[in-house]
Amino acid sequence: MFGPGGNNWDLALNKSFPLARDGTRLQVRAESFNTWNHTQFGEPDGNAGGGAAFGRISSTRTPRLIHLAVKVLW
Repeated sequence: MFGPGGNNWDLALNKSFPLARDGTRLQVRAESFNTWNHTQFGEPDGNAGGGAAFGRISSTRTPRLIHLAVKVLW
């Protein structure tokens, strides 16, 4: 039994800003997982003895996640 395919795009953006002449920098970073928020269905129930649930998809994978971070590098 095969499940549905996946359509998952991840994206990361970062920018560094100089803070001082000694090389200290401020880094700002944004990461997005499943950027376009496509529904990611789980695998169908493969238990043939499970009755009416056999072959049904009853779960989804993680929806869009966004991480923001600020870091000082010295």
